[in-house]
Formats: sequence, structure tokens, C-alpha cells
Amino acid sequence: MVVWEGTDGSGKTTLRHEVEKRLRRLGYRVASYKTPSRT
Repeated sequence: MVVWEGTDGSGKTTLRHEVEKRLRRLGYRVASYKTPSRT
């Protein structure tokens, strides 16, 4: 399990997408969940 935490606009989604792509290329199954922000 990997959890990304940070302020709005800090690049969490971009980082998540890049890590997901890399893991899939390596043959891992990836499930991604995003909780709504509080803003």
C-alpha cells in the first residue's frame, strides 16, 4: 500500500500516475483510490 499526502497542487496525482505506469510495466496489478479533498 502506498499513500500520497500533501497540499493541493503539490503534484500528488502526477506522481501517482507515473508510479502506476511504472508498476504496470513491471507486471504488477494496480488499484488506485482517491478520496475527496476537504476544500
